Amino acid sequence: MEHTVINIFGAIVEYFAIYAFLWIFFDQNPNRKVLRWVCHIGMAPLFFLFATYISPAIRPFFFIVCCMIVALCFTGSIYQRLFSIVVFQGILICLEIVLASIAKPFMDITAYGNYLALNIINKTFVIVVIALLFILSRRYKVLFMFENNCI
Repeated sequence: MEHTVINIFGAIVEYFAIYAFLWIFFDQNPNRKVLRWVCHIGMAPLFFLFATYISPAIRPFFFIVCCMIVALCFTGSIYQRLFSIVVFQGILICLEIVLASIAKPFMDITAYGNYLALNIINKTFVIVVIALLFILSRRYKVLFMFENNCI
């Protein structure tokens, strides 16, 4: 049961991290509201299914395809969006590999404990990376800037 809850949490964090990453660097396409809602509703369950039932060797390719669908919700050059999302997904995969290799010698508990701890650490780092990107982006300034024409 805990394994399933961790996979659900991981899928939600991963989807919204990718969406937030694209939102930081690209504007949303106002003509694609339906696609955005489909992504919000459908991508997290797909990420959960991939994380639970797909082999780790081919899982990144499924994530990248889903990320390309999410990238269609934003404006800008399609090549820039796709390149950005592939690079970001690559960073997440490398982060997961590095964290697993660093933490492996320090983990003397069962494989389940390793999975739980590494997944929580990995998702926490993903949230921290997205938060840092948001703080350093122009969206941070736009979102919290006081408008003089407010009544």
